Amino acid sequence: VLPTVAFGTLNTKRLDVKQAPVAAFYELMVYAAVFLYTVNQVYIFYVIIRKTKSAATYFRDIWNMIELIVLGAFYLSVSMRVALLLNLYPDPMIFESTFIDYFQISVQYSLSFNLDMICVLAIFAKFFKYAQLSTDTNLLWSVLTRSGVDIAFFIAMLMTLIFAFGMMAVQILGPTMQDYNTIGLAILNLILVILGSFDLDEFIQASPLFGFAFFFIYIMTMFFILMNIFLAILGEAYSVTRELAEQDKRRAVKTKKVGLRGWIRIIWTLFKAKRKKRQEARQNSTGTRPQNRSRH
Repeated sequence: VLPTVAFGTLNTKRLDVKQAPVAAFYELMVYAAVFLYTVNQVYIFYVIIRKTKSAATYFRDIWNMIELIVLGAFYLSVSMRVALLLNLYPDPMIFESTFIDYFQISVQYSLSFNLDMICVLAIFAKFFKYAQLSTDTNLLWSVLTRSGVDIAFFIAMLMTLIFAFGMMAVQILGPTMQDYNTIGLAILNLILVILGSFDLDEFIQASPLFGFAFFFIYIMTMFFILMNIFLAILGEAYSVTRELAEQDKRRAVKTKKVGLRGWIRIIWTLFKAKRKKRQEARQNSTGTRPQNRSRH
């Protein structure tokens, strides 16, 4: 049994408003913005339920689900920080003669930043939502959505084969190599082998009979076959999406770019047309009044 040790760090300066007032001010501004953002999402949810009489319409939209991930990760992170402030020991206790274990607090502290990472990642995923405004910037999202089903089946097959090769690695390399003595470590290291991080001599030393054969079969199956299938899926989806985008561009009405002078002329023309209509309306009103009087 090998002994293990874990270390954690805790920056109390970021939790003290007096030591970092500028950071605390910006953090409060972020909290206020996210609160308004939450109110907006609640209003959107209310409007959808009022119109469709069903909450499923809101959850069918992938962008609404991303919004929920952003807000959920953010509020979980804030709750972690609040709990951390409540459980944090006073500074004088650090210098006591007895040992105080800060490990759980440091884990809670790092977990809050991990939740922030999820929140930031979901926010950047919203870039694809606004990229749909242009056909050129929406190309990547269109390719991913068009090939989504094929990629899902490909990932399922890839994970099945990696798990199978992981079990083989545990049996062949596990008795002599620590990196392959468990199924989890074996799968992780096999993924690194696909990325180019491997040592062939270690495979041969661990198993002179089957080490090289295992490595050769794994590289041929995962890299030369499956990776090329993955590229073929994306390539086909890209060609179809690109062709459809070109067709949309040809069907679109060609418009001339208007500069500042052009916009001024358009606004002035609209203003004159509206003023002319008002003058004609006044003339018609003054011209019809005497006729009405003569009839009476």
